[in-house]
Amino acid sequence: MGISFVAPSYLWFLLLLIPVIALGWMNGRRFQRSRLIGSLLLRSLLLISLIGSLAGAQIISPVQQLTTIFLVDTSDSITPNQRSLQDQFIADALQTMPKDDQAAIIVFGQNALIERLPSEVRTLSRIQSVPIAARTDLEQAMTLSFALFPADTQKRVVLLSDGGENSGQSLKALELANDRQIVVDVVEIAQIGGAEVAITALRMPGQARIGQELQIVAQIDSNEAQDATIRILVDRQLYAESSLSLPKGTLEYTSTVVLNDQGFHKVSAQIIPTNDIRKQNNEATALVNLQGPPKVLIVANDPADAENIAPALEAAKLQVTVVGPTGLPTTLADLADYEAVVLANVPERLIADEAQQALQTFVRDLGRGFVMLGGENSFGIGGYTSTPIEELLPVEMQLRNREKYPPVSVAVIFDISGSMSEVVGGRQKVTLASEGAARVVQLLRDFDEITVLPFDSAVQNQYGPVAGSEREVAQGEIIARGVTGGGGINVHDSLVAAGNVLKGRNAPIRHIILLADGSDSQQQENAVRLTDEHRRLGITTSTIAIGNGGDVGFLNNVAVAGGGRHFLVEDALSLPDIVLQDAQLSLAPYIVEKAFLPLLGSDSVIMAELNTANWPQLLGYNGTMPKQNANMVLWADEDAPLLAQWQYGLGRSVAWMSDMKGKWGANLVRWDQFERLAAQIVGWTLPVISNETISINTTFVGPEMEIILNARDANDAPLTGLMIDGNVVNDGGVQSGLTLVEVSAGIYQGRIASPGAGTYFLQLGGRNRDGQVVFQETAGVIVPYSPEYRQGQANPNLLATIAQRSQGRVLTDATKVFEHSLELVTRATPIHFSLLLAALAFLLLDIAARRLRFGQLGQALAGVRRRQATPSPTMGDLAAAKQRARNKMGQTQTAAEPAPITPKNTPVYQPGANYTPPVAQPKPEAAPSASTKVDPAPKPSMPAPTPTQGPPPKAVNLDEITDPLERLRAAKNRARRQ
Repeated sequence: MGISFVAPSYLWFLLLLIPVIALGWMNGRRFQRSRLIGSLLLRSLLLISLIGSLAGAQIISPVQQLTTIFLVDTSDSITPNQRSLQDQFIADALQTMPKDDQAAIIVFGQNALIERLPSEVRTLSRIQSVPIAARTDLEQAMTLSFALFPADTQKRVVLLSDGGENSGQSLKALELANDRQIVVDVVEIAQIGGAEVAITALRMPGQARIGQELQIVAQIDSNEAQDATIRILVDRQLYAESSLSLPKGTLEYTSTVVLNDQGFHKVSAQIIPTNDIRKQNNEATALVNLQGPPKVLIVANDPADAENIAPALEAAKLQVTVVGPTGLPTTLADLADYEAVVLANVPERLIADEAQQALQTFVRDLGRGFVMLGGENSFGIGGYTSTPIEELLPVEMQLRNREKYPPVSVAVIFDISGSMSEVVGGRQKVTLASEGAARVVQLLRDFDEITVLPFDSAVQNQYGPVAGSEREVAQGEIIARGVTGGGGINVHDSLVAAGNVLKGRNAPIRHIILLADGSDSQQQENAVRLTDEHRRLGITTSTIAIGNGGDVGFLNNVAVAGGGRHFLVEDALSLPDIVLQDAQLSLAPYIVEKAFLPLLGSDSVIMAELNTANWPQLLGYNGTMPKQNANMVLWADEDAPLLAQWQYGLGRSVAWMSDMKGKWGANLVRWDQFERLAAQIVGWTLPVISNETISINTTFVGPEMEIILNARDANDAPLTGLMIDGNVVNDGGVQSGLTLVEVSAGIYQGRIASPGAGTYFLQLGGRNRDGQVVFQETAGVIVPYSPEYRQGQANPNLLATIAQRSQGRVLTDATKVFEHSLELVTRATPIHFSLLLAALAFLLLDIAARRLRFGQLGQALAGVRRRQATPSPTMGDLAAAKQRARNKMGQTQTAAEPAPITPKNTPVYQPGANYTPPVAQPKPEAAPSASTKVDPAPKPSMPAPTPTQGPPPKAVNLDEITDPLERLRAAKNRARRQ
């Protein structure tokens, strides 16, 4: 037991006791000695209490309470049987926990989670927390447990693990344990026997030539002899399979593969043993890059869009592959086989969202190239506004100067017949049609117009014409009209109704969009002729067939006669996008069809060695707007780019706003320099190939992946002073930034947190001091399975070291967990608030000691007791006083009477005295005047007492009179004398 202070510096204020006591002694001599000493003592205690409270006084007392925290290893290296042993050990230990002790539970693997806070509960429930089990991090678990301990109890950690640490540094955490007097006991969870087979390594070259025979070596570890099957897989396809007889120990299996396709390939070895307790370590993968001429992927919905550019690129020694929209890879791993991708007039609706995301990562993070060619299905008209592909292009789809173009009036006819009630993807076709019409409103300028005509056998609830300025109200009104009626749609009558509306509008651009069921379009007679008449009046018509039915050909003919476009929608869910796409063409100049000659813009290597003096005439282009920081190489008009380029992340992209087929570019593809132009457009986007020797190696150091790059030139001299950065990208496009620093001449090194097992692409780019790109390298990285799954993962020696360095024990008996064998811990109990209350009490006592007269209090109590025993003469005294007052009043009413003179030494009545109060001497009477009426003197009610002669009365001390009335009378008499 002792006392301590949180802020002992405040104790210097105790020196104030000296002047307080000295001044109190000098100024308190008028008090009795006992009262003065008591007051000084109270003041001293008051000051001591206040200073002790300020200093944070606390009582220190020993504590016997023990808090124990169980750390339970639940990583994948712990088998279910071992988990049962852990639970049984904890349950047995809790049964022996003494009263007032408490226990907590933390489960851990790669991370640590609190299962139970410190409590006195002596039973173990089923453990619910599930940490990440792919690794074992003892340091994180121990650090979390140290933070969980109460400050004023004995502290013990019980670690139940196999000791297979593969993340963190547990011995580093022991420094904190020793500082906080925390003891760590360990319970080794021994590995339970069983057959275990693992492929611990797979070796093969990282780069090779096409057709080269590659040797692969798989290292296989087994803890017992048994039969097994080994498989070799290339890009997840079975390449070879054979049987093995595994010995106890290590076996190296060698095989060969021959690959003929350029690009990255995954080669895996997979072991299938007869007996095995863990499957996660039965496969290993390596990555090989087969080098050859640059590979370019051309994506074209119509083969005609690729028939000119593909031969041009092949003539430039590029390896070209042409696919349709569905052939565009949706994963980064598959795209990584190509150096560049060309999108030739493909609408956005045919490009999967995953493919667009992969393309963006392909360019930005892998440093590859992308080219978009123009056409009636490309750029803005193709629906690429606000998409990942628009982000990577050097131009914007949204036109900023739309107000300078003439007004547009559009009429949307949508089928509400009975067939439109069909549900697709949880939604009715008619609802999708009305939403498509409502989305058209988003494109309207304030001075544009829209009319919506829901139609079956006749117009039902027409809406409009309405101006674009009413877009907020219009969208709701249009969607509300998405209700089916009956029968089929009368195409002819609906076109007549729409034509009548638009004939009465003054807009220079007038357009009809007809949405009809592809198998239920009625009243087809004269419909084609009618749309042809509308076209001659300046009203164009587009048709959208919903479903591939028997009326699709008819609807296509209507669109051809009406000078519009025809769309076949087999997936009704894409209907709103199709409607929007057609409306975009009508409401904005996304396509400009006119003859023009390209105008030169900024300098670019794309134009190198091209004779620009004899440019062929182009017949149309896609309207776009240049992005900031992009390079406009050619212009179609003063504010309409034709050829734009820019750097996007680590890669490059180019936009060619005209086409490369026989429509807008009919003259271009016949130009004698077309092949050079096409090759230089695509060639500019290809990754920079350096002549220097660049080698990249990756290793795993604990929880980190280390990347080492060796940069040398053609003479094998180190390349120094480079700035190297890049990304590590997984197959899903998720990236981690990386910067390498030069650690020695030409050697650059960097580290990042090791990602999970899988395939990754490492893209590095080097720049010299002038900022010029020196090289760009892409390497494949295979992150193997976690070391958690390796054989021999248990580490009992580490557990023993942890116990030794923390003064702990290696436990085998659960009953010894709660033994009180630790050093005593003291508990500090704050008393500053109690001292404040004491100071307040001492203050009140000090005031009482100085202000209250304890002697008078005793006399007053004695007088009360006497009055209770003897009658008081108060009534007689009051009668005498009353008579004196009457006499005095009678005397003052005579004007001639002089005022009576009262001697200064007139005695004052004291109770119990043997004398009678003197009576004033009679004054001589004066003759009354005529105007004065003299009242007879009042007769006394009782005889006046006869005055007696005696010595002057002695002055009376008021403090000694106990009767309140007597005390009052004496005070009045004293006032008269004065």
